[in-house]
Amino acid sequence: MANKYSTEAIVLSLKNWGEADRIVTLFTRERGKVEAIVYGARRLKNRFNISNRPFTLLNVQLSSGRKLDILQDCEYKGVLVDLSAVYQAYTYAAFLVEIIEGLFAVGEKEEAVFDKLLQIFPFLTKRNPRIITLIAFVQLLQYTGEQFVYKHCLKCQKIFD
Repeated sequence: MANKYSTEAIVLSLKNWGEADRIVTLFTRERGKVEAIVYGARRLKNRFNISNRPFTLLNVQLSSGRKLDILQDCEYKGVLVDLSAVYQAYTYAAFLVEIIEGLFAVGEKEEAVFDKLLQIFPFLTKRNPRIITLIAFVQLLQYTGEQFVYKHCLKCQKIFD
């Protein structure tokens, strides 16, 4: 029997799978990045159509599978940011998703990153999205233990103490 669990999740990305299914990448507080299959997600009358939009906050019920988890149920909690009106903000949000998918492996528990994402996405339409994305990138790197190291000035070549 599959292990079932419920959690709050942010929809990061979607990929079509087969004729009517989708693979959704979620970021959760308890389990970090999770990839789950949503059976019948591309059908018009599917009850999971609310999970078909990136940057959506959901309460999800999943069951553990061998390679992918299976979305059993989801409840819409709201959209973190409506990026449909601001294309530039949408592109920066998509860039952040690429960063998250590259930095964090499936199953790595990252509560602080989840909370940070809840703060970052709404700011993309309120402030300059380029600056917000750069700040978010540096903060996300710090969660992984990485950070920038500056040894000398690129302009004058003066070595920093």
